[in-house]
Amino acid sequence: MEHLYMIAAMADYDALHVVKGNAMAVLPEVASCLPFVSPSAAPTLSRDFDLALEERVHAPLCAGLINKGGYDDRKLRFDGHRSFWDCSDGAGGKHHLVLRFGPTIYHERAATGLPAHTDDALYDRLIHAGEQQYADPLAFFSRPFGVGILLFDSSGSLLLFRRSATASYAGCYHAVGGFVDGDPAALFRSERESRANDFLALSTRTLACELNEELGIPVLSPSLLGFVEGTTGVAAYYQSQILLPASVIHDSMFSASDGSCHDGVLTLARPQDMCDVITGNLPVVPECVGAMLLWLRQVDKELYSEACDSLPRRYGQRYGVLPR
Repeated sequence: MEHLYMIAAMADYDALHVVKGNAMAVLPEVASCLPFVSPSAAPTLSRDFDLALEERVHAPLCAGLINKGGYDDRKLRFDGHRSFWDCSDGAGGKHHLVLRFGPTIYHERAATGLPAHTDDALYDRLIHAGEQQYADPLAFFSRPFGVGILLFDSSGSLLLFRRSATASYAGCYHAVGGFVDGDPAALFRSERESRANDFLALSTRTLACELNEELGIPVLSPSLLGFVEGTTGVAAYYQSQILLPASVIHDSMFSASDGSCHDGVLTLARPQDMCDVITGNLPVVPECVGAMLLWLRQVDKELYSEACDSLPRRYGQRYGVLPR
């Protein structure tokens, strides 16, 4: 069972910061599945950002072990968050959100988060190892950072897209999106003061690419709802309205270059419909549930509270304190 851990609505924060974090901890059984350059020399498996970047990303890339077939396997690994108030300006203070990221590659996700989605024994083993060794139940998960968007059609209905049988989370509904690819070190070459803006710019560029690949349509001026954290990753979720009917978006999806990753569209006309999906039995990617909660919190606090109260039944007790 996957869990929702944290939901951060950007409306609650005045400033965003991005800092270096740790790489994934690696169990011996997982290490054998990863593309280390020299099998004869035991890898250090260091979690330090710079050491892991060289051992797990740069060296395999130079050896031609990753980024094959036109895909970029390099990702940002979400390593947690914190928030704090800065009252130094004497004007009520500013609320800051700090996100930590380490390096990871798709192979780490394929060896942890993906199989753990359906293998309860592996999921429990990874969680237990993290709690025992690092006091962090998610230390042994790759947790790549992604982006997603809640799309509303010309009538104001929310569109959720069903994952096809050949895609991860097959049969589950989700919001269109994908992982942020590229050298994890690139983000940290910019000055600390501008890093958050560079991070958000990278997120919106990734979102534009994903929308073009999966739906074949552009989205103008998406607005950031916030960040949703699940067991296997974290995503920045945006919202936007497309001035097209759902039928046109549906047809465009099937002609898009990567449209085969979806095989259906669900239309939710009212906020109550969204609440019903969250509290019901329809299979939905957990992070997408968090995105819908962020949106409900903006438009209907009563429905938001009703949906929040249902989370323990569906996603277990590990989710964080949701903002009321």
